[in-house]
Amino acid sequence: NEMVKVNALAWSVRHEAGRDRGAIAKANAVAHAVSVEQLQQFAESAGRISMPWAALEREAGQPSFPKELKAAIQNTNTLYFVGFRATRENIIKKLANRKLPSISGKNWLEISNISINSIASISKTALDLTEAHVAEKVTIANGNFWIAVALMILSTGLASFTTVYVIWRVIRPLERITQAIESVADGNLEHEIPFDNRRDEIGRFAHALHIFRDSAVEKQSLEIELLRNQVA
Repeated sequence: NEMVKVNALAWSVRHEAGRDRGAIAKANAVAHAVSVEQLQQFAESAGRISMPWAALEREAGQPSFPKELKAAIQNTNTLYFVGFRATRENIIKKLANRKLPSISGKNWLEISNISINSIASISKTALDLTEAHVAEKVTIANGNFWIAVALMILSTGLASFTTVYVIWRVIRPLERITQAIESVADGNLEHEIPFDNRRDEIGRFAHALHIFRDSAVEKQSLEIELLRNQVA
C-alpha cells in the first residue's frame, strides 16, 4: 500500500531528525568546540535523514500521488530541509570554529519543533487518506452487499413467480387435459374439453383432442344409424 510506505518513510525521517536535534542540542549546551568525530556523526545523521526523504520525494513524483500529501511534503521541504537545515549547519559551523552558539537551547527546540512537526504531519495526512480510502471501500462494499441482497430477493421472487406461472399455466392445464383424454378414452364423449380457446401449445393440444372427440362422436352416430338401418 502506497500510504503505508509513505507513513513508514515519514516516520523514519521524523525519528532520525529527532535524534539529530537532540545531539546538536547537547553539543550546543556544552558551548565548546565539537570534535571531528562529532562532526562526522552530524554528517552521518544528515545522511540518514536525507536518504528516506529522497525516497519520499520520489513517491511524491508519481502522477497518482495525492495532492494533499504532496502539499504536506512540500511544506516539510520548505520548513525543514531549506529553513531548518540552514540553521542547523550554521550552528554546527560555529561549534566547529570554537565560537559561542548564537541560539539558546530553548530557541533551538522551538525552531526545531515547527519543522519536525511538519514531518509528523506527513504521516498524519497519509493515515487520514488511508482512513478515508478504507471508509470509501467500506461504503462501496456495503452498497454492493445491499445490491446483491436486492438481486437475490428479486431472483427468488422471479423464480417463485415462474414456478407459480408454470403450475397455473402449464401443469394444471395438462392435468385437466389428461383427465379429459382418459374420460374420452373410457367412452365419455360428452366430457368437456378445456382450454380449446387458448392460443398456445396447450390450446392446440386441446383443439386436437376436441377434434378427436368430435370424430369419435360422429363415428358413433354413424354406427348407430347403420345399425338402425340394418334392423329396419
